[in-house]
Amino acid sequence: MAEEISYDRSLLGVEHHIGTFPITADMILAFAAATGEVHPLYSDAAYANASEHGALLAPPTFSNIFVEGFRRPDIQLAFGEMTLFANQAIEPLAPIKAGDTLEARTKLQEVYAKPGVLEP
Repeated sequence: MAEEISYDRSLLGVEHHIGTFPITADMILAFAAATGEVHPLYSDAAYANASEHGALLAPPTFSNIFVEGFRRPDIQLAFGEMTLFANQAIEPLAPIKAGDTLEARTKLQEVYAKPGVLEP
């Protein structure tokens, strides 16, 4: 039999502002070096500045570095011994460039119990 999940349902579907993150060329270059990215739009400031983009671009996975530090709203979950954050989605609206400032928001979409391997 499934255990009832108790949590603050007033937070379901509510968007919360997490913060703003200024993006620098140094951040992009360090990320490109750490991940082995060699495309010049991501790893060569002079090349990127002379391109149609006019600035160094961040690789597509760059925004993942901010996710780890996101605080999620406290939903006052009362269920079992352990909880798990199961999913996240990042929605890039445009290429990320050096000099941009990113805004991060989070929204709780659902809370559910996932049966364990030993449960029927």
